[in-house]
Amino acid sequence: MERLINWLAKNRMFLDVSLLVLLAVGILSAMNARKEGFPEISLNKYVIQTRYPGASPSDVASNVTEVIEDEIAAVEGIKEILSYSEDSVSRIEVQGFEELNPAQREILYNDLENALAQVDDLPAGIKGRPVLTEIKTSDAPVLEIAYEGEYSVLKPYLDSLSDKVKNVRGVKDVILVGVPDEELHILIDSTKALRYGLDIRDIARRVAGRNLDGSGGLLVTVNGEKKIVMSEKVQRAEEILDTELRSNDMGYLLKLRDIATVQRVPEDVKLIVRNNGKQGAVMVIQKTGSGDLLQTVQEVFKVINSEQLPESIHSKVLFDQSTLTRDRINLLISNSIMGFILVFLVLFVFLNLQSAVLTSLAIPVTLLALLVFLKFADISLNLISLGGFIIIIGMLVDGAVVVAEEFSMNRHKGLDPVNAAVKATTRMWAPILASTVTTVIAFAPLFIVEGYPGAFIKTIPLMVIIGLGFAFFITVVVMPVYLITGGETKLRESKWIITLEKWYRNTLLFSLKHTYLVLGLFTLLVFVSMALMAFKVKKDPFPQDAAESFYIKLTFPKGYTSSQTTNALTNVEALLNNLPTEELLGYSSRVGTHSPLSYTGRGNQNNLVTLFVYLSGYQNRERTANEIIAHLRKELSPLKQTTGLDFSINLNRLGPPMGRDLEVRIISDDEEKRLAALEDTRSYISGLPGVLETESDLKNAPDEIVVKLNHRLLNLSGLSVEDVLSAMKISIDGKLVSDISNGKDRLEFRVKLQEKKLTKNLSYKEKILAQDKGGIPILNNFGNSIQLSQFVNFEERKADSSVNTIDGTRSNTIFANLDTSLVSPVDIMNNVKAKYPGDETLRVDFSGQPVETQIIFSGLGLAGLLAVIGIYLTIALIFNSYSRPIVIMLSLPYLVIGIVGVLVTHNIPGSMMVGIAIVGLLGVVVNTSIILVDSVSLYNESGKVDSTAIIEGSVSRLRPVLMTVITTVLGVLPTGYGIGGSDPFLSHMSLVLAYGLFFATFVILIVIPLMLKIQYKLKMNN
Repeated sequence: MERLINWLAKNRMFLDVSLLVLLAVGILSAMNARKEGFPEISLNKYVIQTRYPGASPSDVASNVTEVIEDEIAAVEGIKEILSYSEDSVSRIEVQGFEELNPAQREILYNDLENALAQVDDLPAGIKGRPVLTEIKTSDAPVLEIAYEGEYSVLKPYLDSLSDKVKNVRGVKDVILVGVPDEELHILIDSTKALRYGLDIRDIARRVAGRNLDGSGGLLVTVNGEKKIVMSEKVQRAEEILDTELRSNDMGYLLKLRDIATVQRVPEDVKLIVRNNGKQGAVMVIQKTGSGDLLQTVQEVFKVINSEQLPESIHSKVLFDQSTLTRDRINLLISNSIMGFILVFLVLFVFLNLQSAVLTSLAIPVTLLALLVFLKFADISLNLISLGGFIIIIGMLVDGAVVVAEEFSMNRHKGLDPVNAAVKATTRMWAPILASTVTTVIAFAPLFIVEGYPGAFIKTIPLMVIIGLGFAFFITVVVMPVYLITGGETKLRESKWIITLEKWYRNTLLFSLKHTYLVLGLFTLLVFVSMALMAFKVKKDPFPQDAAESFYIKLTFPKGYTSSQTTNALTNVEALLNNLPTEELLGYSSRVGTHSPLSYTGRGNQNNLVTLFVYLSGYQNRERTANEIIAHLRKELSPLKQTTGLDFSINLNRLGPPMGRDLEVRIISDDEEKRLAALEDTRSYISGLPGVLETESDLKNAPDEIVVKLNHRLLNLSGLSVEDVLSAMKISIDGKLVSDISNGKDRLEFRVKLQEKKLTKNLSYKEKILAQDKGGIPILNNFGNSIQLSQFVNFEERKADSSVNTIDGTRSNTIFANLDTSLVSPVDIMNNVKAKYPGDETLRVDFSGQPVETQIIFSGLGLAGLLAVIGIYLTIALIFNSYSRPIVIMLSLPYLVIGIVGVLVTHNIPGSMMVGIAIVGLLGVVVNTSIILVDSVSLYNESGKVDSTAIIEGSVSRLRPVLMTVITTVLGVLPTGYGIGGSDPFLSHMSLVLAYGLFFATFVILIVIPLMLKIQYKLKMNN
């Protein structure tokens, strides 16, 4: 160490150049750092989606979902398989084990792809092949823009705009919701078709056969090989009407146009988009995982602003993730500058100008080094990495303060600069290293926190470890060199410092005389604090004070058509319009679905609505999102009573995916038992205190009309069940038979029967089969026209809105929203567990926030235990003693006084970020305590630790202890109170660090000396 410092002092230019290079690379890294709202984490989740148009949920389940599940069930690495079979759609969610590494995740994806390739017995009616998609947090939209206007104007404008936005670097996908592609409907007049003796199925085959391209193979000629191709695709959609259906030798020719018309219409995706109460569409933009959020959104807006908006179209940005991210980065910059200034002023007051400058420069130099590390490690600047900066900003000068103070003391004793620096470094590097190692050990166990939250916060311990390691190098190598070559060395001996030291000496004298009384008072405060912790401090892993959006699930009476639902929706929209303009940014409705994803492009049930509500920035409104939700809940309750509306309001939570407040899964293949348990459990949960509302995935779907056939008459007619089913499906929903494409856009052809006006008095049979008394055109094998009404009847029954399974077993889920200020999700879960334990044929399972909360706090508890054990062993090695570390370790429980004090007085819940702050607090307190204990033990030359040594050694460390504590407190306090910009995630963490450490000062300066005295007495008695 001495030789290195001497060499660098003689070759200071090398150090100057190195720091200048670091400065340049750090600034470049900051400018080019990838920026995003939250860290991208892998969810180890994959979705297989298959479209089966016109199929009922039960049909989808038996013919699609179960077939795929059987094939993928044997794939390794799967934790569970959830399936949702809905109207026309099969959706299978494959959840991999949390511990899968990137290579294993890739293997799982490939295995799923291979398994899907083996599926060869899916029904002919599915559209395309099953689509496998990996779900990532980066898939969340970064920008949502609402457009109001007519489909005919919106469609071409948004198609053109989205093509241009897709070319922006960093854009992964642009999803347009509310402007589906057009289809060409070939509408068959059933009366004319029957008159000419045509079959609806044959018409569909002839249309498909007319519009074909293909190859006839290779023909060998004298001139060489020639490829035979056929190109019979129509050039214009209307040309399909020239398809010949029938002709004879008399020249009679029947064409499609003689019995049909064509019409261009939007595809029926069973979804209607309304923005701010008007018909419209939404453009949703996703960025790539490697894309820079701020730069990507900026380039997207350049493209959008360069396009002329049609006069009849209005647009509004509902969600812009870059705004929140930009605010957080500005928060870090402004608060770091403020913290740096405050730290410098404190050091200047305690030390001298030179030492203050050199010590405080450890902050920007280390932060620049961290920016370089983040760039090379491909870690983005996001809320969590910014939290890492906030945590360590006050820790970076701890070691530098000690060295600077020791150097100044040595110079005051008459040593030359080189010897003063070398002696200060030689004397203090070991305890500084020990304190650095203990902090690293305190944070390292955070890596073991499991689940999405663990992956979400893992950047913080990584940054603390790298930052403190670099700060240690700056402290023991770089700073001594600049101290040697500096000028001013005199310590400030202000009267207030002398007075403070005198007060502290007297306080210690009193405390040492009344050791057990003082410790008893502190211990009493510990028990009081623990009681307050149990009864006053709520647990919320990720508090949502900054949430800026929520969604309302609306369920209107069973059987509502889309127009009836839209009309009833206006009553809810009116309530939203009454919200203050400074609170409401806008809202967007999806009629036909309950999907919480704003980019869902298809619906499945007309009486369902998801209404997305977007609020202005939380700093610009008086009420939080939860307070606005509580207000709307009261406003919506009367509608529930008068219109039969059912609703639930759900917050779009910031942070890792945690699920709903409570999710209870009822799993059993015994349908009667499962449904009874579902109803009973939901009723019980609804009656529990703190439960705001409940819902289940068992929706009131419209009743099904079951077709019943007379098989004897059917056989006599010469038809089969398949003939009837195929004809009815083409007639009612239609069948996609062909398409034309211009290389960019594709127009699909759908053959179906022309709808005619039918009176309300007609029965189901007449409505479906009569078709203006003509019936469905169907011929038997002999060419005879058959009236299906002769052997077809109908029955009405209740229908499933979806068929859901967990690992192949039927399931239904209850969701509940809770008032977490009154009740804990974990407590509710435990109550339900005790009430409904399940049995061999019915299993009650749980997911959502209570499960994730248990994972988080059990992980934090284990991390804390490992941290304490690691700290103890490290201190034991440092002092070569098993008993000396106990002095420090026994003082740690007293920290609960300050921690609970700030949580209660500032109404802060126990959260993940608070847990991280407590770990950081342990590290800082142990660091400072090690140096204090080290100074006391070495104060007497004999090494004897008696009362005199305790007092004088403690007083000698008062100045560096106060500097360490005050610099750390002032480093984080601007963020805690949002002086330079507020963020609840970071402010809660900062306040706990600041006030916890402020009280910890008393523990360090009073409790540690008392513990040392007790240890000394016990040693003397032995």
